[in-house]
Amino acid sequence: AVTTRDGQFVITINIKLKEGVQLSKVVTSVQEAIKDSVQNMTGSVVSKVNVNVCEIELNKDKEVKA
Repeated sequence: AVTTRDGQFVITINIKLKEGVQLSKVVTSVQEAIKDSVQNMTGSVVSKVNVNVCEIELNKDKEVKA
């Protein structure tokens, strides 16, 4: 979703990650890439990029023990 607030973009996205990735590094990288791309394409300021991790895909090779 993209909204504007005081003439600046606020972007919210949902992503799915695989088990074992470094969550904070991936989220930070995604935020920076989206912000830079949108600002370069539009010339408008992106004030915030919200990244929601909605799912973590588990490695199917691992055995789950209860």
